[in-house]
Amino acid sequence: YKQWFLDWYSIRVADVCVLDAHEHIRAFGENYGLLKEKSLRIFLSSPLTPVDKPRSNLGRNEFIVHYHGTYIGLHGVEYIVRAAKLVEHKPRIKFKMVGSGQLLDEMKTLAQKLGLKNIEFLGRLPEYEDVLEKIQEADVLLGAFGTTPRAHWVIMNKIYEGMVFGKAIVSANTPAMRELFINRENVLFCRVGDAEDLANKILELERDESLKEKIGLGALNTFKQKLSPKMLLGEFLNDLKKII
Repeated sequence: YKQWFLDWYSIRVADVCVLDAHEHIRAFGENYGLLKEKSLRIFLSSPLTPVDKPRSNLGRNEFIVHYHGTYIGLHGVEYIVRAAKLVEHKPRIKFKMVGSGQLLDEMKTLAQKLGLKNIEFLGRLPEYEDVLEKIQEADVLLGAFGTTPRAHWVIMNKIYEGMVFGKAIVSANTPAMRELFINRENVLFCRVGDAEDLANKILELERDESLKEKIGLGALNTFKQKLSPKMLLGEFLNDLKKII
């Protein structure tokens, strides 16, 4: 209740509330009484400079599926682990899991229980640059798959990081994600909280190199066209002037 009150009070005393998706604004209106007319959306983006073109991994024996983030319910890591079980008949598919958090030990136990040999928990890497290198090594970058309400409201930071490097992103089909992404153009959507559908999407990208490249390039171009910090700042200032 204390956290709810702090959020409610902060919204009440603010002149303008800035959130990262229209769906987030809608949810705050429903849960905290946030007025739409004093709300602004600005995508989070990333300070990273987008690459000229995605790194090619053609000719490599491994097909790397990358996850990085915290192990909380919002991210739905359980569905990633269970998807790894469903694709284990494809030995070249390897899951690389970067990060730490409250559910990490539980996810390791689940992977052990399932007898997985195709998933590696790398923990928290020493430097942010190490995470960026792992992203660039990947064929697929995983977003979020959790079933909590907040999972529908936001676009994760990792999504923007994947876009910068032109990675094929697979993530749950949520209202917030649909504000920026089009299925099979700059993302490959799967159903929320569905390990089988996630596994099927990974298998599709593993066998269809052209689709993987199309989605990765689409994500990169979307970042360049819509998400540069300068562009977002200009939109934000224009919208702010309208409210003021």
